[in-house]
Parts: sequence; structure tokens; C-alpha cells
Amino acid sequence: MSGETTARVHYFDKQFLRVDEFRDEQLYQLALRRRHNNAQHTWGIVRGLEIRISDQSIVVQPGMAIDGYGRELLLTEEKTVAPESFDDLASDRLDLWLVYERKDDGSTPEGYGECGVEGGGASYRSNESPELRIERPLSNTVDARKPPRVPREVLEARVPPISDDPLDRWRVYLGRVIRLEKDKYLPDMTSRPYVGVVAESIDHPQSAARVELGRESTVEHVRQIGEVAYHYTADGHRRFGVFVPDDLIPTTAERVDLLPRIEVLDSGEIGLRGSTVIHGNLQLSGGALQFVHGTNFEEEEAPQEPSMYRFTGAGIDELRIDLGVDSEQRKFVIGFSSPDGKFKPCITIALEPDKDAVLQPVVTIDGDLMINGKFAGQILPVAISAEAMAALSASFQMGLAEGNNP
Repeated sequence: MSGETTARVHYFDKQFLRVDEFRDEQLYQLALRRRHNNAQHTWGIVRGLEIRISDQSIVVQPGMAIDGYGRELLLTEEKTVAPESFDDLASDRLDLWLVYERKDDGSTPEGYGECGVEGGGASYRSNESPELRIERPLSNTVDARKPPRVPREVLEARVPPISDDPLDRWRVYLGRVIRLEKDKYLPDMTSRPYVGVVAESIDHPQSAARVELGRESTVEHVRQIGEVAYHYTADGHRRFGVFVPDDLIPTTAERVDLLPRIEVLDSGEIGLRGSTVIHGNLQLSGGALQFVHGTNFEEEEAPQEPSMYRFTGAGIDELRIDLGVDSEQRKFVIGFSSPDGKFKPCITIALEPDKDAVLQPVVTIDGDLMINGKFAGQILPVAISAEAMAALSASFQMGLAEGNNP
């Protein structure tokens, strides 16, 4: 690989500068930048380079990518794929790749060329415009992180190599174009590789917000922002964490201890701190919803919306399904959905007004009630009229008489 230089050019007074000094200086600067590109980042597409179908034409949009040798691939204008490429390669599918290219542009300043009418001479500039490669797919799927004809030892190198040699090819996959019929195409960009960042933590420059990636230290990290020292709680078992300070920090605080709002431990356990809102369905696969620690709401803190929680305190330990504020509109219903989408209630718990217009809980059962065990209740004395008592007595005696008849 060319360009693997760490030698820094040394300059001093009255030094004779040769071409080698300028060349080595350029290679040194290139090596610094490219080593940053592929060591502190992962290679791939930076932005743009989408494949679009415009007026029955296949167009690659301008954009930028970094190849595996740390070289920038800057496409400054659209590139069009000729429809004839499908027939030329005898395929209805084409893979598009972007490859580093460097060519002399033939520019020679006037008066510095060779003698004669033609002039000419060595080129003073090179153009690093990337090349769009159009190839017939080698397989149905593309492993974009293992581009073809890149040596295995390069792909698996612990220290990513760099190169300034255009003959060291590293293809960056842009996507696949499928010809459905004449002048009708479908772009497939599902396997495109994108650049990433290689880091243990990501910090916001003016906030204590932080994302930790794979950190295994048991020593807490302290970060000074303004007059406040933020202490990020350490955990040797944490492999991912998101720290976000809340807006309840006193303005006079000099120290703030932060716990992760989201964390993933090496055991696979995921932890969430603070209120969490889920927009969409929550599914449990092979697990259980457990309330390990109970809560004890003060009256003014009781949930106003339908909630389920474990309530503890003063000898009480209850799992509650709380419908919130008193309302005739809110009901707790257990039932089934029929194949046609209609809901069939089985048990309904609701609040209904009594004769004094006071809301009282009422349980309604739609269907049979089967009890395996004791059924007990509190006997409430109720005054009834003599006529009602006579009717009840007559009904009871009639039932006994019918039961004795064979």
C-alpha cells in the first residue's frame, strides 16, 4: 500500500528543497487525513449518491463517500447510466459502484512546457474525480462490507490500511438497478454501506447529554460544563447508556450526578429510568410484566388517567387497575373479538348513579357465571314491605313443592 508514511518533513534555514520534500509533505498530510477517515470512522457513503429514475433515465445523484483506504470519493454532478448497459452486460440487473480514480488533467502553465510548437510537458495537476463502475451482479445478494477483489488481509486488518495508489481498488456499493421492462427500472438501495463513528462515548458540546458505547470502566467520568461538574455514574456491566440531564437541576448546583435514562447491561437486561411513553403496540414475547417495587401515591398524585400499578404502604400490597377520575364514561371491560371484528364483552366494571345520583361501582356479567369454590358476601339489612315478603315466601314454597314432585 502506498501512502503509509508517518515521517514528518523537517524544514530548516538555508535548506535546499527538492521535489521529494514537497511530495513527502503532501503524502504526510494525505496520510493524516485518510488515517482519520478510516480509523476514527468506518468507511461508506457520507451523504447523497442515491439512485433515482428520472424521465425513464437512471441517474446517480451527487454526493460523497469514503472508501476503505480512507480516500474521499466526491461526485460533484449527476451521473447517468446508459440503458444500453443492460444489453451490453446481458443482464436485467446492474450493480453500481463508486471507485477512487486519479488522472493527470494535462494542465501545464504557459511558459513552463517543453520547447516546440506543441509545448506540453509534465502535468501540474491531477484530478481525483471518482469513477462510476457498472457491473453485472455476481450473486443475488451483495455483501457491501466485503467489496470484490479487496485482499482478505486488508479487510481483516486490525489497523485499517491507507493507500494513495489508484490501482488499489476499493469499491463502494451504491445499489442495484433492475430492469422490469423496456424503459421501466427499479432501484434497490437496501445494502448500501454508510459511514460510522468509532468512539466510546459521544458528547454534546454544550450539554451534559451523552451516549456511551461499550464502556466497561468502573470509574465514573466527570465533565465540567460551565460552573457545573457532571458525574456520569459508572457500571462495569453496562455496555450502552444514554445520559440526559433533566430541567430540574438547581441553577446554583455545582455538582450533578447523572444516571443513564436508557442502559443495556452485558446480561442483556435493558433499563429505563423516568417516565416512558410508547407510541404504538407493546408486545411481550415469552416474558412477564412484573411490578418489582410498589408505589404509594398521595391523594393529589393519584393517576387521573387509566393506570395499572402496584400499590404498597401501611400493610397494603395491591395490584391495582385504576380507571382514574370518577366518570360514567370510563369502564373496565374484559371480552373477546369475533372474527368479524366485533367486540363481545364478558365482564364490565363501571360507575353508575344510584337513586341519590351518587356514582357507585357496578359489575355486569354477560354470559354464565361459574364459581369453583366458596361464594361469600356481606349481608346488608334491607327493609321490605309485607307484600314483598309474602311474595318471596310464596315463591319459596312453590319451589319446594315442585322439587318434591317426581
